[in-house]
Amino acid sequence: MREEFDKQLESFKNENIKLNAKLESQEGIITSLVKRQEKFEKHSRNKNLRIYGLNESEKENSAEVILKFCEIKLGVHLENYHIENCYRLGDRQRNKARPLYVKFSSLYHRNKVFNNKKRLKGTGVVIREDLTTEELKLLKACLHKTGSNGKVWTNFGSIFVLGNGEVKPKKIENINELI
Repeated sequence: MREEFDKQLESFKNENIKLNAKLESQEGIITSLVKRQEKFEKHSRNKNLRIYGLNESEKENSAEVILKFCEIKLGVHLENYHIENCYRLGDRQRNKARPLYVKFSSLYHRNKVFNNKKRLKGTGVVIREDLTTEELKLLKACLHKTGSNGKVWTNFGSIFVLGNGEVKPKKIENINELI
């Protein structure tokens, strides 16, 4: 009886080893798929921007608002066909303008707008990249950690921090890099 029990125990141990190896393999596959999905999502947002602080009117045409804004405030001339999609994000609120989501037809036109955002200093209007949820969490953590002492910015989803007194910006890929 003891011998039979030992055989069964050995069989369970071997099965456990096989299952653990299979589990590790599947975890590797899942990690790889998650990274591919994140890369795809990041790529799909490359031509998008979010614009905060633009006044909102009752029956506005979002694309016209963007075209006028870019021409007047940024000095960038765009045509309707340069904007693939444009709309306000979220539910309408009193006394608060919702951000505008803009998907450009080309990366060239998106970059023309994004690269001229420096002209908006002091206007209350902010242009940001359309970040993934994880990138946005990391950006908020960087902004919180550096406060008003440092500078934080994004470039194609990558987050850079220039801390107080530092001369070279640091690319932040993980929250633990902020410590």
